[in-house]
Amino acid sequence: MLFYLEVSFNSKVEPLNSKVEPLNSEVAPLNSKVAPLNSKVEPLNSKVAPLNSKVEPLNSEVEPLNSEVAPLNSEVAPLNSEVEPLNSEVEPLNSEVAPLNSEVAPLNSEIAPLNSEVAPLNSELQDQKFKTRNF
Repeated sequence: MLFYLEVSFNSKVEPLNSKVEPLNSEVAPLNSKVAPLNSKVEPLNSKVAPLNSKVEPLNSEVEPLNSEVAPLNSEVAPLNSEVEPLNSEVEPLNSEVAPLNSEVAPLNSEIAPLNSEVAPLNSELQDQKFKTRNF
Protein backbone atom coordinates (compact mmCIF):
# COMPACT_ATOMS: atom_id res chain seq x y z
CA MET A 1 0.00 0.00 0.00
CA LEU A 2 2.78 2.39 0.85
CA PHE A 3 4.38 1.62 -2.50
CA TYR A 4 1.10 2.38 -4.24
CA LEU A 5 0.81 5.76 -2.45
CA GLU A 6 4.39 6.60 -3.37
CA VAL A 7 3.82 5.73 -7.03
CA SER A 8 0.55 7.68 -7.04
CA PHE A 9 2.26 10.65 -5.41
CA ASN A 10 5.18 10.51 -7.87
CA SER A 11 2.83 10.30 -10.83
CA LYS A 12 1.19 13.53 -9.72
CA VAL A 13 4.35 15.33 -8.68
CA GLU A 14 6.46 14.54 -11.75
CA PRO A 15 4.31 16.56 -14.18
CA LEU A 16 4.33 19.45 -11.75
CA ASN A 17 8.10 19.25 -11.39
CA SER A 18 8.48 19.32 -15.15
CA LYS A 19 6.50 22.58 -15.17
CA VAL A 20 8.40 24.09 -12.23
CA GLU A 21 11.92 23.38 -13.53
CA PRO A 22 11.68 25.76 -16.55
CA LEU A 23 10.21 28.41 -14.29
CA ASN A 24 13.10 27.98 -11.88
CA SER A 25 15.55 28.48 -14.72
CA GLU A 26 13.77 31.73 -15.58
CA VAL A 27 13.70 32.89 -11.97
CA ALA A 28 17.41 32.28 -11.29
CA PRO A 29 18.68 35.20 -13.41
CA LEU A 30 16.02 37.45 -11.92
CA ASN A 31 17.15 36.52 -8.43
CA SER A 32 20.68 37.54 -9.33
CA LYS A 33 19.33 40.95 -10.35
CA VAL A 34 17.18 41.32 -7.23
CA ALA A 35 20.06 41.00 -4.76
CA PRO A 36 21.88 44.17 -5.93
CA LEU A 37 18.59 46.04 -5.98
CA ASN A 38 17.87 44.93 -2.43
CA SER A 39 21.27 46.21 -1.34
CA LYS A 40 20.32 49.61 -2.79
CA VAL A 41 16.83 49.57 -1.29
CA GLU A 42 17.90 48.74 2.27
CA PRO A 43 19.80 52.04 2.86
CA LEU A 44 16.89 53.96 1.35
CA ASN A 45 14.47 52.20 3.66
CA SER A 46 16.64 53.11 6.63
CA LYS A 47 16.43 56.77 5.55
CA VAL A 48 12.70 56.62 4.91
CA ALA A 49 11.76 55.13 8.28
CA PRO A 50 12.69 58.22 10.36
CA LEU A 51 10.99 60.45 7.80
CA ASN A 52 7.83 58.40 8.06
CA SER A 53 7.92 58.80 11.82
CA LYS A 54 7.95 62.59 11.28
CA VAL A 55 5.18 62.49 8.69
CA GLU A 56 2.68 60.70 10.91
CA PRO A 57 2.51 63.49 13.55
CA LEU A 58 2.29 66.08 10.77
CA ASN A 59 -0.63 64.21 9.25
CA SER A 60 -2.39 64.31 12.60
CA GLU A 61 -1.89 68.11 12.64
CA VAL A 62 -3.07 68.50 9.04
CA GLU A 63 -6.31 66.57 9.45
CA PRO A 64 -7.93 69.13 11.79
CA LEU A 65 -6.75 71.94 9.53
CA ASN A 66 -8.41 70.23 6.59
CA SER A 67 -11.68 70.18 8.51
CA GLU A 68 -11.29 73.93 9.13
CA VAL A 69 -10.48 74.63 5.47
CA ALA A 70 -13.44 72.71 4.05
CA PRO A 71 -16.08 75.23 5.20
CA LEU A 72 -13.88 78.08 4.01
CA ASN A 73 -13.69 76.48 0.59
CA SER A 74 -17.46 76.46 0.44
CA GLU A 75 -17.42 80.20 1.19
CA VAL A 76 -14.71 80.88 -1.40
CA ALA A 77 -16.52 79.17 -4.27
CA PRO A 78 -19.37 81.72 -4.49
CA LEU A 79 -16.91 84.58 -4.12
CA ASN A 80 -14.87 83.19 -7.00
CA SER A 81 -18.00 83.01 -9.11
CA GLU A 82 -18.59 86.71 -8.37
CA VAL A 83 -14.98 87.66 -9.13
CA GLU A 84 -14.76 85.87 -12.48
CA PRO A 85 -17.21 88.19 -14.30
CA LEU A 86 -15.47 91.20 -12.77
CA ASN A 87 -12.15 89.93 -14.06
CA SER A 88 -13.62 89.70 -17.53
CA GLU A 89 -14.68 93.35 -17.21
CA VAL A 90 -11.23 94.39 -16.01
CA GLU A 91 -9.31 92.77 -18.86
CA PRO A 92 -10.54 95.21 -21.55
CA LEU A 93 -9.90 98.12 -19.19
CA ASN A 94 -6.32 96.93 -18.70
CA SER A 95 -5.82 96.95 -22.45
CA GLU A 96 -7.09 100.57 -22.50
CA VAL A 97 -4.87 101.62 -19.59
CA ALA A 98 -1.63 100.30 -21.08
CA PRO A 99 -1.39 102.93 -23.86
CA LEU A 100 -2.39 105.65 -21.38
CA ASN A 101 0.43 104.58 -19.07
CA SER A 102 2.89 104.91 -21.93
CA GLU A 103 1.66 108.48 -22.43
CA VAL A 104 1.91 109.30 -18.72
CA ALA A 105 5.62 108.52 -18.42
CA PRO A 106 6.79 111.36 -20.71
CA LEU A 107 4.31 113.75 -19.06
CA ASN A 108 5.71 112.87 -15.64
CA SER A 109 9.21 113.65 -16.86
CA GLU A 110 7.94 117.07 -18.05
CA ILE A 111 6.13 117.75 -14.78
CA ALA A 112 9.10 116.93 -12.52
CA PRO A 113 11.14 120.03 -13.47
CA LEU A 114 8.01 122.20 -13.30
CA ASN A 115 7.35 120.94 -9.76
CA SER A 116 10.84 121.98 -8.75
CA GLU A 117 10.16 125.46 -10.15
CA VAL A 118 6.76 125.71 -8.45
CA ALA A 119 7.97 124.62 -5.01
CA PRO A 120 9.89 127.85 -4.22
CA LEU A 121 7.01 129.93 -5.63
CA ASN A 122 4.54 128.09 -3.36
CA SER A 123 6.68 128.71 -0.32
CA GLU A 124 7.02 132.40 -1.30
CA LEU A 125 3.25 132.59 -1.70
CA GLN A 126 2.76 131.04 1.74
CA ASP A 127 5.17 133.60 3.19
CA GLN A 128 3.22 136.43 1.53
CA LYS A 129 -0.08 135.08 2.91
CA PHE A 130 1.40 134.92 6.38
CA LYS A 131 2.74 138.48 6.13
CA THR A 132 -0.55 139.90 4.86
CA ARG A 133 -2.55 138.21 7.62
CA ASN A 134 -0.24 139.46 10.32
CA PHE A 135 -0.08 142.97 8.93
